[in-house]
Amino acid sequence: MVEWEPMRAIVMSYSGGSESYDGATNTAIQIGANAATVAEVWYLVNSQSAANLLTQGLQNAGLSASMINQKVKFLLQPLDSIWFIDSGPLPLVRTTDNTMAFADFRYYWNRPYDDGIPTWLGRMLPQLGYDAPADTYRMPLNTEGGTFMTTSDGICFTGTRQLYNQSCENGGQCNTKLDDWPFATGGAKTQQQYVEALEAIQNSPEAQEIKEVWAEYAGCKDVIITNSIITNSSS
Repeated sequence: MVEWEPMRAIVMSYSGGSESYDGATNTAIQIGANAATVAEVWYLVNSQSAANLLTQGLQNAGLSASMINQKVKFLLQPLDSIWFIDSGPLPLVRTTDNTMAFADFRYYWNRPYDDGIPTWLGRMLPQLGYDAPADTYRMPLNTEGGTFMTTSDGICFTGTRQLYNQSCENGGQCNTKLDDWPFATGGAKTQQQYVEALEAIQNSPEAQEIKEVWAEYAGCKDVIITNSIITNSSS
Protein backbone atom coordinates (compact mmCIF):
# COMPACT_ATOMS: atom_id res chain seq x y z
CA MET A 1 0.00 0.00 0.00
CA VAL A 2 1.20 3.53 -0.67
CA GLU A 3 1.05 6.38 1.78
CA TRP A 4 -2.08 8.03 0.40
CA GLU A 5 -4.22 4.89 0.57
CA PRO A 6 -6.35 4.04 3.62
CA MET A 7 -5.06 1.15 5.69
CA ARG A 8 -5.85 -0.50 8.99
CA ALA A 9 -2.27 -1.21 10.02
CA ILE A 10 1.29 -0.46 9.00
CA VAL A 11 3.82 -3.28 9.30
CA MET A 12 7.61 -3.05 9.28
CA SER A 13 10.53 -5.17 10.40
CA TYR A 14 13.19 -4.28 12.91
CA SER A 15 16.04 -6.64 13.74
CA GLY A 16 18.69 -6.30 16.37
CA GLY A 17 21.16 -5.55 13.58
CA SER A 18 19.19 -2.45 12.58
CA GLU A 19 20.89 -0.56 15.40
CA SER A 20 24.10 -0.52 13.37
CA TYR A 21 22.47 1.56 10.62
CA ASP A 22 22.71 5.27 11.32
CA GLY A 23 19.30 6.64 12.25
CA ALA A 24 17.42 3.38 11.58
CA THR A 25 16.18 2.92 15.14
CA ASN A 26 14.94 6.49 15.46
CA THR A 27 13.24 6.26 12.06
CA ALA A 28 11.39 3.08 13.04
CA ILE A 29 10.32 4.70 16.31
CA GLN A 30 9.15 7.95 14.73
CA ILE A 31 7.14 6.12 12.05
CA GLY A 32 5.49 4.02 14.74
CA ALA A 33 4.82 6.93 17.10
CA ASN A 34 3.08 8.96 14.40
CA ALA A 35 1.28 6.08 12.68
CA ALA A 36 -0.15 4.79 15.98
CA THR A 37 -2.32 7.91 16.22
CA VAL A 38 -4.34 6.79 13.16
CA ALA A 39 -3.75 3.04 12.70
CA GLU A 40 -2.23 -0.03 14.28
CA VAL A 41 1.54 -0.53 14.07
CA TRP A 42 3.00 -4.00 13.71
CA TYR A 43 6.73 -4.50 14.23
CA LEU A 44 8.30 -7.78 13.11
CA VAL A 45 11.24 -8.27 15.46
CA ASN A 46 13.74 -11.09 15.79
CA SER A 47 14.30 -10.73 19.54
CA GLN A 48 12.58 -9.57 22.68
CA SER A 49 15.40 -7.10 23.25
CA ALA A 50 14.53 -5.41 19.93
CA ALA A 51 10.90 -5.15 21.06
CA ASN A 52 12.00 -3.68 24.40
CA LEU A 53 14.20 -1.10 22.67
CA LEU A 54 11.33 0.01 20.42
CA THR A 55 8.88 0.12 23.34
CA GLN A 56 11.20 2.40 25.30
CA GLY A 57 11.71 4.57 22.24
CA LEU A 58 7.96 4.91 21.63
CA GLN A 59 7.45 5.94 25.26
CA ASN A 60 10.24 8.52 24.93
CA ALA A 61 8.51 9.78 21.75
CA GLY A 62 5.33 10.48 23.74
CA LEU A 63 3.21 7.32 23.46
CA SER A 64 1.69 6.17 26.73
CA ALA A 65 1.96 2.58 27.88
CA SER A 66 -1.79 2.11 27.34
CA MET A 67 -1.56 3.50 23.78
CA ILE A 68 1.33 1.15 22.99
CA ASN A 69 -0.59 -1.79 24.42
CA GLN A 70 -3.67 -0.86 22.37
CA LYS A 71 -2.14 0.17 19.03
CA VAL A 72 1.31 -1.48 18.75
CA LYS A 73 1.99 -5.19 18.25
CA PHE A 74 5.38 -6.93 18.29
CA LEU A 75 5.56 -10.10 16.20
CA LEU A 76 8.57 -12.27 17.04
CA GLN A 77 9.98 -13.93 13.92
CA PRO A 78 13.46 -14.81 12.57
CA LEU A 79 14.65 -12.25 10.01
CA ASP A 80 17.42 -12.32 7.40
CA SER A 81 17.60 -8.61 6.55
CA ILE A 82 16.10 -5.17 7.15
CA TRP A 83 14.50 -4.93 3.68
CA PHE A 84 10.88 -5.59 4.57
CA ILE A 85 9.51 -3.61 1.62
CA ASP A 86 11.29 -6.10 -0.67
CA SER A 87 10.16 -9.29 1.05
CA GLY A 88 6.86 -8.38 2.71
CA PRO A 89 3.37 -9.11 1.33
CA LEU A 90 1.62 -7.04 -1.31
CA PRO A 91 -1.94 -6.41 -0.03
CA LEU A 92 -4.70 -7.12 -2.54
CA VAL A 93 -8.12 -5.60 -1.86
CA ARG A 94 -11.26 -6.54 -3.78
CA THR A 95 -13.47 -3.52 -3.39
CA THR A 96 -16.66 -5.24 -4.55
CA ASP A 97 -16.89 -7.23 -1.31
CA ASN A 98 -14.09 -5.59 0.74
CA THR A 99 -12.06 -8.80 1.03
CA MET A 100 -8.28 -8.96 1.27
CA ALA A 101 -5.52 -11.31 0.17
CA PHE A 102 -1.72 -11.19 -0.10
CA ALA A 103 0.49 -11.49 -3.16
CA ASP A 104 3.90 -12.91 -2.31
CA PHE A 105 6.85 -11.89 -4.48
CA ARG A 106 9.44 -14.64 -4.82
CA TYR A 107 12.43 -13.30 -2.88
CA TYR A 108 16.12 -14.20 -2.65
CA TRP A 109 16.81 -17.91 -2.14
CA ASN A 110 19.45 -17.13 0.50
CA ARG A 111 16.95 -15.16 2.66
CA PRO A 112 14.44 -17.92 3.44
CA TYR A 113 13.05 -16.36 6.61
CA ASP A 114 12.27 -13.09 4.82
CA ASP A 115 10.85 -14.98 1.85
CA GLY A 116 8.40 -16.84 4.10
CA ILE A 117 7.02 -13.75 5.86
CA PRO A 118 3.98 -13.09 3.61
CA THR A 119 2.51 -16.58 4.10
CA TRP A 120 3.35 -16.56 7.81
CA LEU A 121 1.81 -13.12 8.30
CA GLY A 122 -1.31 -14.11 6.36
CA ARG A 123 -1.81 -17.06 8.71
CA MET A 124 -1.27 -14.81 11.74
CA LEU A 125 -4.13 -12.41 10.98
CA PRO A 126 -6.73 -14.07 13.27
CA GLN A 127 -4.33 -13.49 16.17
CA LEU A 128 -4.22 -9.82 15.16
CA GLY A 129 -7.96 -9.26 15.27
CA TYR A 130 -9.01 -10.34 11.78
CA ASP A 131 -11.88 -12.74 11.11
CA ALA A 132 -9.80 -15.17 9.03
CA PRO A 133 -6.31 -15.77 7.60
CA ALA A 134 -5.42 -14.07 4.34
CA ASP A 135 -5.04 -16.21 1.23
CA THR A 136 -1.49 -15.80 -0.06
CA TYR A 137 -0.69 -16.14 -3.76
CA ARG A 138 2.91 -16.96 -4.63
CA MET A 139 4.17 -14.96 -7.60
CA PRO A 140 6.45 -17.14 -9.81
CA LEU A 141 8.88 -14.32 -10.50
CA ASN A 142 11.80 -12.98 -8.47
CA THR A 143 10.97 -9.41 -7.52
CA GLU A 144 12.24 -6.91 -4.99
CA GLY A 145 9.03 -5.43 -3.62
CA GLY A 146 10.63 -2.01 -3.47
CA THR A 147 10.74 -1.97 -7.27
CA PHE A 148 6.94 -2.33 -7.47
CA MET A 149 4.74 0.78 -7.50
CA THR A 150 1.15 1.12 -8.63
CA THR A 151 -1.62 3.64 -9.05
CA SER A 152 -5.05 3.01 -7.57
CA ASP A 153 -6.43 2.28 -11.05
CA GLY A 154 -4.04 -0.56 -11.82
CA ILE A 155 -1.09 1.01 -13.68
CA CYS A 156 2.12 -0.56 -12.32
CA PHE A 157 5.68 0.71 -12.53
CA THR A 158 9.13 -0.77 -12.17
CA GLY A 159 12.66 -0.01 -13.31
CA THR A 160 15.14 -1.48 -15.75
CA ARG A 161 17.14 -3.02 -12.92
CA GLN A 162 14.23 -5.40 -12.23
CA LEU A 163 14.28 -6.53 -15.85
CA TYR A 164 18.06 -6.83 -15.88
CA ASN A 165 17.91 -9.12 -12.84
CA GLN A 166 15.29 -11.22 -14.63
CA SER A 167 17.59 -11.61 -17.63
CA CYS A 168 20.35 -12.87 -15.33
CA GLU A 169 18.02 -15.48 -13.84
CA ASN A 170 16.93 -16.52 -17.32
CA GLY A 171 20.49 -17.40 -18.34
CA GLY A 172 21.54 -14.04 -19.74
CA GLN A 173 25.17 -13.01 -19.98
CA CYS A 174 25.19 -10.58 -17.05
CA ASN A 175 28.03 -8.19 -16.44
CA THR A 176 28.50 -6.02 -13.38
CA LYS A 177 26.71 -3.01 -14.87
CA LEU A 178 23.11 -2.60 -15.93
CA ASP A 179 24.39 -0.30 -18.69
CA ASP A 180 25.84 -3.39 -20.40
CA TRP A 181 22.37 -4.93 -20.80
CA PRO A 182 21.24 -4.93 -24.47
CA PHE A 183 18.08 -2.98 -23.61
CA ALA A 184 19.77 -0.41 -21.37
CA THR A 185 19.49 3.31 -22.08
CA GLY A 186 23.05 4.10 -21.02
CA GLY A 187 24.30 4.16 -24.59
CA ALA A 188 21.76 6.73 -25.76
CA LYS A 189 23.44 9.96 -26.88
CA THR A 190 20.42 11.95 -28.05
CA GLN A 191 16.90 12.42 -26.79
CA GLN A 192 15.57 10.44 -29.75
CA GLN A 193 17.91 7.54 -28.99
CA TYR A 194 16.81 7.64 -25.37
CA VAL A 195 13.12 7.53 -26.35
CA GLU A 196 13.80 4.62 -28.72
CA ALA A 197 15.71 2.76 -26.00
CA LEU A 198 12.84 3.16 -23.51
CA GLU A 199 10.36 1.97 -26.14
CA ALA A 200 12.51 -1.10 -26.76
CA ILE A 201 12.59 -1.82 -23.03
CA GLN A 202 8.78 -1.95 -22.86
CA ASN A 203 8.80 -4.73 -25.47
CA SER A 204 11.78 -6.74 -24.19
CA PRO A 205 11.19 -10.42 -23.28
CA GLU A 206 11.63 -9.57 -19.61
CA ALA A 207 9.02 -6.81 -19.81
CA GLN A 208 6.55 -9.16 -21.45
CA GLU A 209 7.16 -11.73 -18.71
CA ILE A 210 6.62 -9.27 -15.90
CA LYS A 211 3.49 -7.81 -17.51
CA GLU A 212 1.96 -11.29 -17.75
CA VAL A 213 2.82 -12.32 -14.17
CA TRP A 214 1.93 -9.00 -12.55
CA ALA A 215 -1.38 -8.88 -14.41
CA GLU A 216 -2.33 -12.31 -13.10
CA TYR A 217 -1.14 -11.92 -9.51
CA ALA A 218 -1.34 -8.17 -8.82
CA GLY A 219 -4.08 -7.06 -11.18
CA CYS A 220 -1.82 -4.74 -13.17
CA LYS A 221 -3.65 -3.45 -16.24
CA ASP A 222 -0.35 -2.24 -17.67
CA VAL A 223 3.29 -2.13 -16.57
CA ILE A 224 5.52 0.82 -17.38
CA ILE A 225 9.28 0.43 -17.06
CA THR A 226 11.40 3.47 -16.29
CA ASN A 227 15.15 3.86 -16.39
CA SER A 228 16.55 2.83 -13.00
CA ILE A 229 18.32 5.53 -11.04
CA ILE A 230 20.85 3.02 -9.68
CA THR A 231 22.44 1.15 -12.57
CA ASN A 232 25.05 -0.95 -10.79
CA SER A 233 23.39 -4.37 -10.61
CA SER A 234 25.71 -5.51 -7.82
CA SER A 235 24.63 -2.74 -5.41
